[in-house]
Amino acid sequence: MSKHNILSTREAVQYNPNPEILRYILGDKKFDDTVLRGLKVLDWGCGRGRMVAYLLKEGIDAYGVDVDYETIKNSRIYFSEAGLDSDKYLHVMRSENQTNFPDGFFDVIISDNVLEHIPDLNTAMTEIMRITKPGGYGFHLFPSRYTLREGHLFMPIIHWLPKNNIRHAAIRLFTALGVEPRWPELKGKTSREKAQIYFDYSCSKTFYRHPRRIIEICARAGMQARLVAIDHPRMKRFEKFWGTDHSLLRRFANYMVSELKTMELYVERQKIPDGKED
Repeated sequence: MSKHNILSTREAVQYNPNPEILRYILGDKKFDDTVLRGLKVLDWGCGRGRMVAYLLKEGIDAYGVDVDYETIKNSRIYFSEAGLDSDKYLHVMRSENQTNFPDGFFDVIISDNVLEHIPDLNTAMTEIMRITKPGGYGFHLFPSRYTLREGHLFMPIIHWLPKNNIRHAAIRLFTALGVEPRWPELKGKTSREKAQIYFDYSCSKTFYRHPRRIIEICARAGMQARLVAIDHPRMKRFEKFWGTDHSLLRRFANYMVSELKTMELYVERQKIPDGKED
């Protein structure tokens, strides 16, 4: 369903959160039930708040923040019917990448297919660091640069192309062939008109970065970061093939897995040493 639609009770009940995100909150036995119920979790780029509602029902103190007021407004009917206060739990950013939350407010900050839409990732990560408590962490899912199909327009390799006439021509071709996301709001538009809208969206709303660049941005913001690639639980069966932590094969395998699958970024704000102020 589109984020521009009102969130219905049926859709909210049928919503299945990304299991990789839940693994970092609920499923890895990192916290016992007592600690889990005390967690403050933020969904960065929450949209209509489906993840927030899910976590609240799990007893977790969950919040959401988004740049789009209209999208958040589409959650209100469902939140009211579910006995949840949308004004308390869902917030609009006061400016791009700036929130009203106090320093160190959250234990965990998550996002799902959001970071690739942020033009100024430096500012976003600085804000995420500010509102993460010392010792807190974050987990962020977003498409890799080299997936074969761009995940928002559903067109092969168009995100590999420069943001110029070459990309525009490719998008026009795919649209003419019927390879497109078919956004409901574009109903009635000509193929040429839709292609222009898709092109403008891909240029201004998507930013695919090199993994090393992302980790550097996190480090400058004060967050330790790593990509969950070959150390993912599903990859443990191959552990014996990778060699030592700093072997060339391990680093190459880690890079390739990161580039060819959905990026899974784990970030952590370091604890403040005893006797020192933040």
